[in-house]
Amino acid sequence: MINWFRRLRARIRYRHFEHDLTEELEFHRQMKEEALAPDGAATGDAPWRAQRELGNTTLMREDARHVWIAPWLESVWQDMRYALRSLRKHPGFTVTATITLLLGIGLNTMLFTLFNALALRSWPVADPARVVRVTPLSRATRGRGDGISFAEYRFLQRRATSFSGLVALERSGARIAPQPSGQAEYVQACSVSGNFFDVLGVAMAAGRAFVPEEAVFGAPRAVTVIGDALWRRRFGADPTIVGRTVYINEQPFTIVGVASPRFTGPDSVRRYELFIPLPAMPLVRLQAHESDVFDNPERCCAEVAGRLAPGVSAPRATAEIASLLGRFRAEWKLRPIGVRLSSTANLGPLTSAESLDQPGSRRVLAVFSLLFVALFLVLLLACANVGNLQLARGMGRRREIAIRLAIGAGRRRIVRQLLTESLLLSLAAGGLSMGFAAVLLGPILRIMDPRANASLSVAPGLAVLAFTFVFCLLAVLLTGLAPALRATRPGPAIASPGWQEVGIGRVRLRSVLLATQIALTTILLVAAGLLTRGIVTAMSSDLGFAVNDILVAQVTPPAGSGDASLRSGWFRGVLDTLDEAGLGPIAVTNIAPLADSRMSVGVRLPGERESDARHVRMLSASPEYFDLLRIPLVAGRTYDPRPSAREVVVNETLARLLWPGQQAVGKTLISGATWTVVGVAKDTRITGFETVPPVLHWAASATSVPLILLRGGGPHTEARVRAALRTFDPRIAVSTAALSDSLRSSLRNSITGATIAWAIGLLGLALAVVGVFGVFAYVVEERRREIGIRLALGARGVQVVRLILAQTRTATLGGLAVGFILSLGAGQVLRAYLFGASPFDPIAYGGIALLLAVSAAVAAYVPARRASRIDPAVTLRCE
Repeated sequence: MINWFRRLRARIRYRHFEHDLTEELEFHRQMKEEALAPDGAATGDAPWRAQRELGNTTLMREDARHVWIAPWLESVWQDMRYALRSLRKHPGFTVTATITLLLGIGLNTMLFTLFNALALRSWPVADPARVVRVTPLSRATRGRGDGISFAEYRFLQRRATSFSGLVALERSGARIAPQPSGQAEYVQACSVSGNFFDVLGVAMAAGRAFVPEEAVFGAPRAVTVIGDALWRRRFGADPTIVGRTVYINEQPFTIVGVASPRFTGPDSVRRYELFIPLPAMPLVRLQAHESDVFDNPERCCAEVAGRLAPGVSAPRATAEIASLLGRFRAEWKLRPIGVRLSSTANLGPLTSAESLDQPGSRRVLAVFSLLFVALFLVLLLACANVGNLQLARGMGRRREIAIRLAIGAGRRRIVRQLLTESLLLSLAAGGLSMGFAAVLLGPILRIMDPRANASLSVAPGLAVLAFTFVFCLLAVLLTGLAPALRATRPGPAIASPGWQEVGIGRVRLRSVLLATQIALTTILLVAAGLLTRGIVTAMSSDLGFAVNDILVAQVTPPAGSGDASLRSGWFRGVLDTLDEAGLGPIAVTNIAPLADSRMSVGVRLPGERESDARHVRMLSASPEYFDLLRIPLVAGRTYDPRPSAREVVVNETLARLLWPGQQAVGKTLISGATWTVVGVAKDTRITGFETVPPVLHWAASATSVPLILLRGGGPHTEARVRAALRTFDPRIAVSTAALSDSLRSSLRNSITGATIAWAIGLLGLALAVVGVFGVFAYVVEERRREIGIRLALGARGVQVVRLILAQTRTATLGGLAVGFILSLGAGQVLRAYLFGASPFDPIAYGGIALLLAVSAAVAAYVPARRASRIDPAVTLRCE
């Protein structure tokens, strides 16, 4: 290392050492001349004899320089300077190649920057490597999420010794207003354990975190910590904010602190702006809350994380947590579950929806994977285009390369020189890609989703820099290596400046690049076409239930409206009011049709063990739900809504799963309690467009603030609903939406995905069209003399066009064939996103084939037309 440092310092002080070397060689020459003088050498002969005996001073200089600096470093610097001069002399080629590479590298860089911000960047807490998330491996109890009960968390918190602290949270939403009658704003909220900020090491921008007396279960304190963005947006960054009273869901709360600007909650995508202690959660719940929520071991779910104690490893902490949970669940006679600790240092923030090891996040990861594959294909297209340009440029420089080889340059050195030019182009594109990612990605995300976390940092970091550099090196190999090897291949001597070689190797390489472009473009366009066909199929398919003229209304009872029994009476009053207003028939449900809900419940048959429970979708609804949505019952009847009846309706899929080949009506199943199946509903896509899952229907509880479904649509019906409910309770909050809008909304992500796919596909098509145009233009220019002779001998323009097209026919047809074959595999990968459309859809494949044919004709028209108009007289005169 020291030796290399000295050589580098010598290179920096190059001129000083060069001067010293010149003086030293001159001193040796003078000494030799003085030594020859006493021997009787003539005065005029002494300098000549001294120079001859001293030897080749130029070689001495080179040998001395090799001591100062590694020869390869000097030659690399020479290659860089020569490459810069060469690229500067051809600005058209330089700009075209850089922009083309920028499209390929830049899009991949921006996607990886987003992926890095969402998934790979650590949670903004102190020492995130020591913070782990506690995840149960399986659960078959009723409820949502994948956490543990609050009772389990409190048990672990008291007994776990492997952690310096355990924290718990539950996500929700809340309305906040500065005054009781002021304009309320809906924000994302978290109910957190009292030690949440202290354990995670989250600093406060103002005020303090929660103190122990504010986190006593059973003795709630109405205090809150707000987010920095809310403080600045709603309160103008008022320095006296600490101690002020705000109203959360119409309940007065005192602000005790403002969180650090870097901390936006447990989620990198959403911005959480309200944090309240867990014991205060019942004060602001918009839904009825069981009185034993913190003590019931079967009540789910709390998300739990902890900071490992000093010297404690993750395996040791996992073993302790598993042992404690086993003891707890054995005491309460609950089914044992496994547990896993996952680090938040390299899997993104603590979140059950966004962590990469969660089911919901696997869908997100799958989308990212598809985008990476698509954009990598775009990179390959861009590299194929630039490779074609490099091949043409290398063939045009054969005379220069032959001269350099003739005067002693090695082929390896010339290949390195050509690769250096490719490296400069790739690095320029990579640098611009980093700049565009830093400047444009944030605004693009806010345009696409205004609700996205504005504090999400998408600034490129070291990971993005390394990713971009690797892609730059990959682009160098893909764009420069084959053309450089082809251009430096030994060939016949150059006879004149106008000599050209028409080699089979060059034609083959150009054909391979052309076929690659066409194949990649075909894959991208077929994928976009299949996604579009999937959306059309979903919009036109029979979902199995009524969608038109159905209105979905959600009513929110005022905060403090009482316990479950009082709230039940309040909600019955809402239904009676709507019925008296002539807005019937009415049904209620806990989940809107087509809502993206994964709420599931474990069911098993009598005599089966609890570990044999199957997870099925759960849907609570009133008996009128089936008639209102026109869902037919293929057997039996609907259930009795009284809780004591314990009756359920299953769909056909669940009936086949539990009782294959048998009549399901009259059978019993166990899900917490024993239920009797009184009806079998026809399979519908009520839960979404994917394959119909097994669904269990039971009576909706009027205490859980269900959704109201009404017959009728349009602004007139919505206005009548709002007017009727205001007469019942002026404080009521109502939101309405047509079910047909929900249909379009449920496809919004798919439509966005198809739009992105088309954008990528059309970008690939544009690159391919430019590549095809360039190949045809180069073929025409390369064979201009031959074409002129053919025309002089009587060939017609049509024959010349046919000749040009024939030279690339094999590559074009081969690229199309390979592209369509690979598209069949891509269709299988996209099957989950096609909503029942076939991955071999003939309309999609036929439409893309037609689009490619038209594009190829457009790309080939101008060069072929130019070939047919070559003047043979001009061509022969040049000879």
